[in-house]
Amino acid sequence: MKFDPMNPLPPVTNILIAQTPINIAVERYSKKISCLKIIIRLFFRDIYWGMALRIGIVGTRGLPPEYGGYETFADHFVKYFEHSDFEILVACEGRDKTSRTRTYKGANLFYFPIKPPRNYSLRKIYEGLNDLYYYFFFARKCDVMFILAGLGTQLLPLVKLLNPRLRIVTNNDGIEWEREKYGRIEKILWKSFIRSSLSWSDLVIFDNKELIERFPKHNTKKSITIEYGVDKPEHIPWEPSIFSEGESTTPHLRNLRDNEYYVVVARLQKDNNTHQIIEGFLLSESNKNLLIIGDSLDNSYQKYLELLVPENAHDRVIFAGGIYDQRKLNMLRQHSFAYLHGHSAGGTNPSLLEAMVMGKAIVSHNNPFNSNILRDGEISFSDAESLAKKLRMLESDEKLRVRTGMNNMIRAEKRFTWERCFEKHNAAFSLLTRLKNP
Repeated sequence: MKFDPMNPLPPVTNILIAQTPINIAVERYSKKISCLKIIIRLFFRDIYWGMALRIGIVGTRGLPPEYGGYETFADHFVKYFEHSDFEILVACEGRDKTSRTRTYKGANLFYFPIKPPRNYSLRKIYEGLNDLYYYFFFARKCDVMFILAGLGTQLLPLVKLLNPRLRIVTNNDGIEWEREKYGRIEKILWKSFIRSSLSWSDLVIFDNKELIERFPKHNTKKSITIEYGVDKPEHIPWEPSIFSEGESTTPHLRNLRDNEYYVVVARLQKDNNTHQIIEGFLLSESNKNLLIIGDSLDNSYQKYLELLVPENAHDRVIFAGGIYDQRKLNMLRQHSFAYLHGHSAGGTNPSLLEAMVMGKAIVSHNNPFNSNILRDGEISFSDAESLAKKLRMLESDEKLRVRTGMNNMIRAEKRFTWERCFEKHNAAFSLLTRLKNP
């Protein structure tokens, strides 16, 4: 079911908010929207036409998506609202003029004047300047500024001075100040950014309820949990020959056998525990392969990972780099023996949901965020030794592997849908703007 732009705003909205927490209000309101669609089309279309919100998205690298979780989310966000009367503005990093496009799935794209540097430290400064630029650039261009874990949020009070009617919504998907890839100063800055965004936002969205208690103290009455969604891809036959001869990892990928390898899809960074996954796989003495898909921004960590692999295992532990061709990526995930998930810094990771909806058995890092997502399908590890034990268990118990994979697929199809996700976003934004501007 696609979004309907002619959603009514029921007269009980103010009472509903006053009597219930905002998360309950949004849940109820999103249900009311569906019930009154026909009435609004027949009797109130002219009244509500032209009252669309202009939503500015800040905090992604841009669209089309080529990087990670927030880009994936933004891609689905603009796709879902493409045929609505919402006007979506997306802040993008600088690109060559020849590779820029003005619109994407109905959204208007805006580009930072400078292209990002390759150096990791300079890139973080660049990302902060990029966010600051768009806070002020979008301040008077939109009704709702939707910030996806933005930097420099200490300046949000000035942004509100420019446009007192602006509603600021922030989305938080992880405990950034605990990520091991950041140094001490970066962690301090991240916590400061988070505190400011919590203070100055009109609505705070978490993608995992376990995050709320881990974040700095804030007004939880303006917080809501909206989980990400996932699409179930079409089944792709096993065909390793689709990897062309020109790709550096082609010899290893073309030699993979159906259902005879574990797969990891993650950036190579410490809090994704890629080192534990490699160590655990080697300790298990499995005869299968380990395929690691993901880029690295930390060359020293990538070199450390490569040194963990002894020479006699180089052909079994495959560093494939980033694979952004969805057909190739989905084929490799669908035909894996199991999915290994090492993310530990909170939130709901898209690659975990994608593995779930494909019906894969998943061995995940033991933390409350992953446990909240997987529930009955959880098989967890906390170190290399426990991972090795779980891999041996899966390889010796085919019924367990199939059963947990089926449980994961059923849960993903029922709980983590983009329709459910964006119905709640629609209801939350509508409630927020009605209460701010009655």
